[in-house]
Amino acid sequence: MLSVCFVSQDRCMVPNIGHDEASGPAHGARLIGRLFEGIERFGSATALVREDGSSVSYAELAQLADTAAQAIGPERALISVEMQNDVQSIAFYIGALRAGHVVIASAGEGVHSIEQTFKPNAAYVCAGGIWKLTALSRERADMSPDLAVLLSTSGSTGSQKLVRLSHENLRSNALAIAEYLEFQPGERAITSLPAHYSFGLSVLHTHLLLGHTLVLTDRSVAEPAFWDIVDREGVTSIAGVPHSYQLLELGGFLERDHKSLRYLTQAGGKLSPESVQKFAQWADRSGKRFYVMYGQTEAAPRMAYLPPADAAAYPDCVGVAVPGGSFHLEPIEDAEGLPEGAGELVYKGPNVMMGYAVTRADLAKPQGTDEIHTGDIAVRNERGYYRIVGRISRFAKLFGLRLGFDDIERRLAAEGVSAAVSGDDSGIVVASTTPGSEARVPGLLAQDLGIPASLITAVEVGEIPRLPSGKTDYATIRSYRPEPGPIAATTLGAAIASVLGRDNLDPRWSFTEAGGDSLNYVQMVLTLERFLGHVPDNWANMPIGDLVAMQEGQAPGAEDALERNPSVSIQGLDLARTIAIFLALMAHSFTQVFYILPPELSFISRIPTPMLIVLFGAMIPLLYIPRSSQTDPGETLQDYVTKSLQCYALYAVNVFAIWVIDPSGWMYALGSLALLGAMPYAQILVFYTIMFLLIPAIVYALKRFNFWALFAASLAVHAAFMALKMVPTPPKVAGQPILQRLMDLVVGAGAAPEVAGPSILHSFVLLMAGIWIGDSIRRSGEHPSPRRHFARMQLPLAAVFALALVYAFSIPGYTVDWDTLTNLQLRNLNHPAYVFVFGGICVLLLWVLLVAPLSNRAPRWLMAMGRRSLFAFGIGNAIIVLWPRGGFPFLPPLADGLIILSSLMVLIYAFDYCMRAGRDGTGVARWVFTATNAGSRFIGGLAKRIVGVGRR
Repeated sequence: MLSVCFVSQDRCMVPNIGHDEASGPAHGARLIGRLFEGIERFGSATALVREDGSSVSYAELAQLADTAAQAIGPERALISVEMQNDVQSIAFYIGALRAGHVVIASAGEGVHSIEQTFKPNAAYVCAGGIWKLTALSRERADMSPDLAVLLSTSGSTGSQKLVRLSHENLRSNALAIAEYLEFQPGERAITSLPAHYSFGLSVLHTHLLLGHTLVLTDRSVAEPAFWDIVDREGVTSIAGVPHSYQLLELGGFLERDHKSLRYLTQAGGKLSPESVQKFAQWADRSGKRFYVMYGQTEAAPRMAYLPPADAAAYPDCVGVAVPGGSFHLEPIEDAEGLPEGAGELVYKGPNVMMGYAVTRADLAKPQGTDEIHTGDIAVRNERGYYRIVGRISRFAKLFGLRLGFDDIERRLAAEGVSAAVSGDDSGIVVASTTPGSEARVPGLLAQDLGIPASLITAVEVGEIPRLPSGKTDYATIRSYRPEPGPIAATTLGAAIASVLGRDNLDPRWSFTEAGGDSLNYVQMVLTLERFLGHVPDNWANMPIGDLVAMQEGQAPGAEDALERNPSVSIQGLDLARTIAIFLALMAHSFTQVFYILPPELSFISRIPTPMLIVLFGAMIPLLYIPRSSQTDPGETLQDYVTKSLQCYALYAVNVFAIWVIDPSGWMYALGSLALLGAMPYAQILVFYTIMFLLIPAIVYALKRFNFWALFAASLAVHAAFMALKMVPTPPKVAGQPILQRLMDLVVGAGAAPEVAGPSILHSFVLLMAGIWIGDSIRRSGEHPSPRRHFARMQLPLAAVFALALVYAFSIPGYTVDWDTLTNLQLRNLNHPAYVFVFGGICVLLLWVLLVAPLSNRAPRWLMAMGRRSLFAFGIGNAIIVLWPRGGFPFLPPLADGLIILSSLMVLIYAFDYCMRAGRDGTGVARWVFTATNAGSRFIGGLAKRIVGVGRR
């Protein structure tokens, strides 16, 4: 049964969007033969197949499309359509075009600036799984009668520019494609590309204009379910970009046979000649066809194809013009250093766009020239095939960005780097005469341009290569880049991809460039130990392809063994950190508004500080000890100083918040900045600030001495509790208990504490417990039954905590009960009962989270607070401090506290989104991402200067 979710005409109100009679209806003399006109003639033939196997016939599709057009109204409108590979989106797109409207085919995201510029009359978008047609501008749209579709150009120069395509442009290209692909009855293509992308849209046009079938899915070619659909639905063709073919190679496609497949098509960028040959040879062996194609959005989009019979012999060629089109080479002014006969490749054909649209007024312009100057430099071989040898303009397209080499040279010059820049769409090459540039430039440009450093090759040269004419020899500079090979589809390669959450990995990327973070780092260490038997030196900075190459082979059945005996869940650490942060923010929010939590919740809210200390300890063997042996000591120290300064900066934000609400307490604020204050809510940041600086000493001690000896020393501090309480109160300085606060912070001595515990010295027992847990995680990864081995390793730690609790409850002179544990009295005194009761609860909870299968299944969004713990704790607590003390008088305290807590949750998740989406995003997300990274770079630079001074 078909379900249609178009918003009714009276709700959309598009028919009344301000058009006057002069604008005319959607009909016109020039509009005879619109796209998809007459598709109902294919009747009961299958047009679309959903992923679940249900289908839509052409008769049904035409009816759905016409219903969509009725919702728009009779007058010609400019409609933004979120193109997706589903029935509703495609039906609406077809209906709009059949009715003569003009469609902006959008991705559904990042289109705000386009909508501001071109002011579509309505937008058809999917929100929460519901498709809605929403009225936007009522302004009259003056558009050429031939205009059909507007597509965004790839890359950006800062302004929005759309390609204007007519019905004839799109129809002629679809028919040309069908001709050279040798369409046969029963063609069934699968939607392996986004529908808003010109290549994906051309697959839709070619099949639905000619009565063939589209199988709808959003699955990747890397997913087994994709191939289940291919086989089940008898898919005859698959279209892909270079990335798709890398995934196919990795996934073992070349060793499989999908009997229904007739051919593969590739476009959207240059596929390496080696890969072209592999797929061409596979096609020849399998009795199938492999088409390499070339085009631009401006040509609707196809301009050339390479006949399959010659793909293996001419893998570096783009072939010949599509039927109805033609190529010629135009001389270029500076051909020095290029192959003989090279010229700019110019295409002519009926599919050439009407022109660009930069403003709404451009939509009224008629068809322009039928030629495209591609900007590519090409040569024509003896077979008449064209081969691209360079670009006439010094640009490259990387990650959707149009990057000008001249602009990059200017950026480097501003940084004091003398260089010449070349490259192509596979990477940038920098030749520099500035000492140190080889190491400095990739990171510098990666940050500046927003692309991985692995795509940037920097080479120090004695002098910039020159042609005999004295001009820069850019061809020679391009040759400096080494050619990478693909990552083999090995067990280790798949494991690394899983750790990083990626379908595919560029072998040139390092762990960091591929998106690794501190928690991924831990998983990578365990993964490398498991598959290689050791952790290579400096592995985090090595190309992932080199790591994969180290694997000597997996024993038969090893993958089954891993499945039968799953490892400890590293994600449990993030879950534990998330729980701790949430409980801390909850307790602080309600404390700020004077709401007393129920006793049970109040008790649980004492968990965060011990949990965060234990987690800090767990990261030492998992993260910091491996790093200490894999990186330069100076770089390692700089990293610790950077993290310490980051924690201190967030602590300072909290101090500033205190000063804002009470400017008269500036002396207290200054003391707090010196870490000698009793800051509410943010004391854990003081612990982090100090402990990051102590990590080198802790790592040294762990390597030098026996763990249990160090653990015993940390226990001795608590055994000396009574003696430490007898230490006399030191005198005040300028009327302030500065020395007492210093003693409280470091030692936790004296009977009248000024600073909440636990002290640095008293925290070490929790730190050591965390170190033992972290080391157990690492060691369990080497065992055939990781979880069982991990559990056994915790027995000594459990015994120590049990004995310590017996001692803690037997200390004379102190009442240990529910109330004293909950009201912070014992915490402020650094009483062993506080440390071992709450520390024991934290350790037990952490054990459960590490071995529970639920931890691995927990969605990543749930752990945003764990991923952004410093932001959540630092900024979150500063906001709590600034909230009116006691809350708003017109709200009950419970509601006030919930408002604070929910506001903080929204803020944290928004920040997490900005940090994940900001690199490739726009607007606020991009600004937050850029500002945060700028702050991190500033603190990193400060740490570098501090470490540099210290080392001198």
